Amino acid sequence: SMSCHMNNTLRDESNHNSDTSHYNTITGTTTTDASSSANTWRGQSLLSSDCRDITYLASTIHPPGSLMLSFNSVGAGASQNHIHCHGWVSPSPPFLVESDFNHDGDVNGSDDVASSFQPNNFHRYAVTGVAVDATNFSPLYLRHGTKISMLEYPCTCIKLSSVSSPLAIVEMGESLAKIVEIAQGIKVPHNVAWTNTPPGMGCNEPYGERNEDSAPRLEIYIFFRSKSQTIIPDDGSGANTSGGDKVDNFRLGASEMLGLFHSSSKKQLELLSSWDGCMEQILRDVSWEPRRVLWEKVCNILK
Repeated sequence: SMSCHMNNTLRDESNHNSDTSHYNTITGTTTTDASSSANTWRGQSLLSSDCRDITYLASTIHPPGSLMLSFNSVGAGASQNHIHCHGWVSPSPPFLVESDFNHDGDVNGSDDVASSFQPNNFHRYAVTGVAVDATNFSPLYLRHGTKISMLEYPCTCIKLSSVSSPLAIVEMGESLAKIVEIAQGIKVPHNVAWTNTPPGMGCNEPYGERNEDSAPRLEIYIFFRSKSQTIIPDDGSGANTSGGDKVDNFRLGASEMLGLFHSSSKKQLELLSSWDGCMEQILRDVSWEPRRVLWEKVCNILK
């Protein structure tokens, strides 16, 4: 993945000395003269303005569905405690297929490479392809069309979704900010992922089926974590040990939470694929529980 250097800047809500101080999400540099280095840097923690701005940014992804944006908090795969997010091609290159590209060389009057990329399968990630609403958690429906649901998934995950109307985008950003505040308040590591889908193709639908949406849909996934890393489990055969030493801890970020795992060695790759259910068990092992407590907090703050 590549770091996502956003063109827009985000206001530092912790700076009480000026209402005009704006920060770049990656460098932390301000557009005003700073009297202290403390005013030009901040840690890897989302502000409510970050949530609103990145949600808006995700709604502008074009072609819809061609990019995944993500955020890893401290303790949930963040590589450094300095505000940043990530973006990568979606579906991820290993999952691209011939049908994801238009080979006519002319899309809507354009022959550039970006226009020829039109992802057709949005279910390459486990969470977007197979995760459905948990049956024992009733979804919330907000005023401007945002649906908030707890997913049936190995790691605790709350999903926000809506057709990308101006009011819904604002509503989703504000709702995300409140859910992130819950995670921060109870000191739970978390990952957030944003993407959108073309008109009529929402995530979690059987491939090829279309809904009646006339505009792209915006999808946000928030994963609640108990820890940043774990030991890759085995099937009881002792395959994850070598000479009595367990394999290095496996650290998970937003990509792994979505269902796309990265291995840093041949041994890790072999262990991850050694038995059915291995990756699912890893996600369960790093999940924050109990979900009912979290859902009650979400309902109380958003109803």
